[in-house]
Amino acid sequence: MGKYISYGAAVEALRTIFNDPYKEQLTTTEIFQQVGRDLSQMGQNKKWLTNRLTDLKHYGLVRPVYTKTTPKVLNVVQLTPEGKKALTTSLNQEPNKEITLESIAQDINEFLKQNPSVKIDFMATVRTETN
Repeated sequence: MGKYISYGAAVEALRTIFNDPYKEQLTTTEIFQQVGRDLSQMGQNKKWLTNRLTDLKHYGLVRPVYTKTTPKVLNVVQLTPEGKKALTTSLNQEPNKEITLESIAQDINEFLKQNPSVKIDFMATVRTETN
């Protein structure tokens, strides 16, 4: 058995931590609250997070940010572009998902929320001939 969990399992673990892919960094306390850890058990929580980060860092999904003090203390966990892509891709991929004009419009609206400096003109027409 390999040293790391599979990429798919890492993305699922990432999804439990970053349930909102548009929030790009979380403090350790926010992570513990998000996954339902007992905040009175900080030693256990830190071990759990260290194990999780080993797998998530291996796939380049997150980047830990430490304090500049000595000893270094984990301050926040930052979602990388690869992690954000993995979350948004896995959230939108459903087996046998029917793609409709409405679902495309929803995806475009979501994209525009993330990228307010972009303007998209979208038009669809029905073809009468089939080639």
